[in-house]
Amino acid sequence: MLNPFINEPYLPCPKCGETYFGVLHISKFQYSRRCAKCGFPSAQDPPAWFPLLPVNKTVIYLDQLMISNMVKSLHPDFQRSVDPFFLEAFKKLDRLSKLQLIVCPDSEFYENESIFSAYPSEHKRVYELLSHGITYWPFWTVLRFEIHEQLENWFEKRKMGQTKYTVHNFVHGDIDEWQEKLLITVETGRWKNLKADLQTTNLNLKQGIAELADFWESQKDKDFDFWFQHELKHWKNTFEEGASKTIEAAMKYIQGLSVDPLEILPNSSYMILREIKEFVGKYTKDEDEIQKLTKEFLLEQIHHVPFVRIHTMLFAAIATKISSGHMKKDKINSSIASDINMVSTYLPFCDAIFLDRQMAGLLRDQPLKNCIDKMPQVFSMANKQEFLTYLDNIEKNTPTTHFEKVKEVYGEEWVNPYLTVLHPQL
Repeated sequence: MLNPFINEPYLPCPKCGETYFGVLHISKFQYSRRCAKCGFPSAQDPPAWFPLLPVNKTVIYLDQLMISNMVKSLHPDFQRSVDPFFLEAFKKLDRLSKLQLIVCPDSEFYENESIFSAYPSEHKRVYELLSHGITYWPFWTVLRFEIHEQLENWFEKRKMGQTKYTVHNFVHGDIDEWQEKLLITVETGRWKNLKADLQTTNLNLKQGIAELADFWESQKDKDFDFWFQHELKHWKNTFEEGASKTIEAAMKYIQGLSVDPLEILPNSSYMILREIKEFVGKYTKDEDEIQKLTKEFLLEQIHHVPFVRIHTMLFAAIATKISSGHMKKDKINSSIASDINMVSTYLPFCDAIFLDRQMAGLLRDQPLKNCIDKMPQVFSMANKQEFLTYLDNIEKNTPTTHFEKVKEVYGEEWVNPYLTVLHPQL
């Protein structure tokens, strides 16, 4: 019986001569071969390692619109028509992924948004196929690291806004590693337990956005700078109010009052506020000074944090459009709050991003177009053909030696798009 973990392409075995000398393991800089029939090389033999070329993969983030429509295009039971663009995009993305030229990291937003789909497991199957185990950190975690970095800049009198972080700092897994053929993933069913909580959260967010839109509409002809400063002032309150919920829950528990045990756990706002004060506490032990400097950072320096800056600019851009009458308040996408969180987190950490028309339009318009550092290529259905061309050019600009190495490691058939990924498996 042949070893099932040794894969094609097979070469003649140096020991037994049979054409079963297949690929056993693939890593970042090298891959190994072993005979699926005789087991050469054994533990007593020198390992059969072969070098790999270094890769610098293009990082592309796909929003839920793209994932959802690719699932519909691939699902054998989906009856309604879908724009052929999405199937074509999948073919190119899957091919480039297998060519070790791109990676499409998944994120917490995929799982949270897929919960409400008719095909949550199928969504997971498709986005994990394209991410191959590369996952962005949660947005609150990225925000905490970015705040800490700007605190260091402030206290060490370095240029505010500068950052040493790249996408490699905020993903699980190694982006520039040649991928194994086999990807093992687990279906935990966690989404079933989260659905009710997320429905409540989404309803609250929707109501909050509606109230904001009413306020924006009432403030006629306010410009972008006004709204940027207006939105910026709310960050201090956001952290303080969020932290107070944890403190209030803990006090109720101490007093013997009924409280949800989960509310006692420190929330993200509490953690961020505590970490800011702990950082400031390294420079002064005076409690009044700690409070003063924390307040000063939250009011005067927080806009240098990349997440906060992008988040605030996006809300300010929407407020400006509604205030000036260029956007009707009922035209705001229902997922806008989640979309803004996603974009604010990952925009600086990808080379290209595919979004819905509304969000992409905000990023392409002034002043965001020229005011956001590390702006990636932005695509949507408004320039969908440009996206396909962008993907084609990635392959066109790759040297022949790379394709030869892919063929050597994976075989000729490997790069064919996996169009039956959602078909029933035997």
